[in-house]
Formats: sequence, structure tokens, C-alpha cells
Amino acid sequence: MKRYLKCLVLMVVAAGSLSLLNGCITTTALAPRINVMPAPGKPLDLFQQEVEECKQWATQQVGGPRAVAHAQKSAFMTGMLLGPDASGANAAQANADMQQLYDNAYVQCMYAKGNQVPDLQ
Repeated sequence: MKRYLKCLVLMVVAAGSLSLLNGCITTTALAPRINVMPAPGKPLDLFQQEVEECKQWATQQVGGPRAVAHAQKSAFMTGMLLGPDASGANAAQANADMQQLYDNAYVQCMYAKGNQVPDLQ
């Protein structure tokens, strides 16, 4: 019985610590990392409007801001169970994966609007 209580106390302390850490986790807002140029002759104000539209569309394609934050926090928390090094690596990988999906969606949107996008391979 004493051993059971000791394990229970350790589990409660660990869960409480993870909950506190969860509140401290900051998420990274996604932004395009790809340089896109306006189509020749396209007015700058129209291009800027398209940039904003495509940023919003790309965010929706990765599940929206809540999905991004959830994925980043989940990767961090899973890593915390495996140790601090794994936590950082998991969070970094989640950010990189989400950023890649975001960039792809952003480039597709800008291309569909007739803008000049880099040749991605």
C-alpha cells in the first residue's frame, strides 16, 4: 500500500509539472519563407492583397492557428516524457513539418494567382 501511494504521489507531481510546462510553451506563428514576386505589370497593392489572402489560405490548409499550436505543444509534451533533448527535437521537427506544409500551400496559392514563384524541388 505504501509503495502504491508513493507511485501515485509521483504521478500526480509529474502530471502537475507537465501541466505547468504546458502553460509556458510558446508556439511559433507561421509565415512564408518563400520569396514570391508579383507578375509583371501587377500593381503592388493587388500583390500585397494576394499575399495576405494566401497567408490566410495556407494557415487554413495546415488546420488553422489552433491546429498549429496544438501540434507544437503535443510534440513538446511527448518529448518531455522522453527527456529534455527529445522534447526540443520533437518540437523542432513539428515546427519544420508544419512550416513545410504552410510554405507549399502558400506557393500554390500565389502561383494560382499568376505570381512568379521559385522553382521548388
